[in-house]
Amino acid sequence: MMKLWKVILSVCLFSLLLPTLSALGATANPTIHLVLNGVELKPLVQPRFVNSYTIVPIRVISESLGAKISYEEKQQKVTITKDQTKIELFINRKEALVNGVKKPLDLTPVLENDTTLVPLRFVGEQFDVKFRYDPDTTTVYMNSKDKESNTTDPNVNNGKETKPDSKNMTVSKIETTDTFFTIKTDSVNAKPKVMQLSSPNRIVFDIENAVLGKELLSKVEKTEGKIASSHPLISQIRYSQFSNDPATVRVTLDLTAAARYRLIPGPTGSTEIKAEILSAGIGEKKDKYVIVLDAGHGDHDPGAKAVNGRTEKEFTLAMVKKLGALLEKESKLQVLYTRTNDTFVELNDRVSFANDNGADVFLSIHGNSFTSKSNGTETYYWRPESLDFANVIHKYALEATGFLDRKVQKNDYRVIKGTTMPAVLLEVGFLSNKEEADIMYQEGFQNKVADSLVKAIKEYLNLK
Repeated sequence: MMKLWKVILSVCLFSLLLPTLSALGATANPTIHLVLNGVELKPLVQPRFVNSYTIVPIRVISESLGAKISYEEKQQKVTITKDQTKIELFINRKEALVNGVKKPLDLTPVLENDTTLVPLRFVGEQFDVKFRYDPDTTTVYMNSKDKESNTTDPNVNNGKETKPDSKNMTVSKIETTDTFFTIKTDSVNAKPKVMQLSSPNRIVFDIENAVLGKELLSKVEKTEGKIASSHPLISQIRYSQFSNDPATVRVTLDLTAAARYRLIPGPTGSTEIKAEILSAGIGEKKDKYVIVLDAGHGDHDPGAKAVNGRTEKEFTLAMVKKLGALLEKESKLQVLYTRTNDTFVELNDRVSFANDNGADVFLSIHGNSFTSKSNGTETYYWRPESLDFANVIHKYALEATGFLDRKVQKNDYRVIKGTTMPAVLLEVGFLSNKEEADIMYQEGFQNKVADSLVKAIKEYLNLK
């Protein structure tokens, strides 16, 4: 699986001064989403906060706006052109040229690991882009001037009644107990989109095609859409008519500590959305721990192609089957698989499978690929509560492979970002490296790695 991208996209420091950023805490480094004219952008380079600014990829945004970008290596110059506007920015120069006229910059463009970083606030001003920041989902909404009249900005719409629609369900009640969280609706088709967020810890439920009932709506102005909680892990509940197009009700659980959720299926005809809110850590001893194993790729998605002609999907499935067979011998472990044959499972479905089954840990197995000289074992995590699990997995995997130590790294791969339990993605070795690829398909090697991962999981769960 290609992980070590040689980033060829020009990237910028987009100086979005976000007043609401302070609510996330001074040390926050959450996942940032970018939405331009109602469409979420999918940059290769992960945006992040730096002080009061947001680092975001310029190429994705500029091309979405219809702008063109070019880079001249000798001059170390980035040129952005749209309509009658031409912007020229230079590495290590704190000024730019706009249609030939010098303009000062707040930040100096730099070249870092084959990536050009430039101050995009300046670029945005030239293209008349408007911005709005949603702290609940750490999303930057951007509207370009030429699309503004046709784009619905999903502002929080507290205190304003959404126009009724026969397709919209009604959210009538939101409540908690010391174990469960419940949203009551008038539809049997209610299924939320759930986001797990950190810094601060939150769980966000978005119910699309839904409007607030009159009772909840009437309390918005008095309580600012806040509800007290009796659940020990929930400090308060916030709700709003988040969007009118589509009509979307948002319910945010502000947490007292890192937590995870498990959706509870209701009886036939149930109109409730019910979830159990659980501690994110392993916590007290359990009679049975749920382990979800994920074999990367599958079916039409072969993953990386090994230098010996075999595929990543073949390697990952073989590894997961061997690991699962060993784990199933442990009386305190229940093993679940995202796939057990050559089928393809969408990333979001893998995430939902683990979350909905209340997994205690999640492990995704992959084979890496970059150059013929690239080598080594690396382990990825995303949420802070996954770091301890990542360290244990990496320690044992490294001992088993004997490959170069490429360390534990942080990256927002979907399967470890969206899962709510400690989750890790393991890159066993490089399929693009002939020596490692030949070893990785050997039965003895796979058995050795599988045995080491059993030890890692048992150590993390404190099982003898």
